Amino acid sequence: MFEMIGMKATIDSVVWNYAKGNKLMIVSKDTDMHDLSLVLGNPPKVI
Repeated sequence: MFEMIGMKATIDSVVWNYAKGNKLMIVSKDTDMHDLSLVLGNPPKVI
């Protein structure tokens, strides 16, 4: 899906804001995304 919206190699904060603005959930193996969720809270939900 990210390839379709041009976000495959995008910084975490852009992905975060896109997911939040579109009421999406983030599924990631990236520990930075988990750390971002601890700082910013939810939404979006990070798995």
